[in-house]
Amino acid sequence: MITVIEQVPSPAAAASPTPDIGLIPGLDAQTAPLADLEAAICGWAGRLAAATCGWLVLLSAFERRGG
Repeated sequence: MITVIEQVPSPAAAASPTPDIGLIPGLDAQTAPLADLEAAICGWAGRLAAATCGWLVLLSAFERRGG
């Protein structure tokens, strides 16, 4: 059995155009200088690429072993 629970955003969260999801502490995407946004985007792109590489290595090992 699956229970679905809907979360209703608080009024404070709804008022903010970009929610603080804790990815870059202290960085507000709406007001940060473009250079800071560029650095954050590039940093996350690198982490995503590294994570994808690790996932592909695991997937390859799984396939090689008949999984």
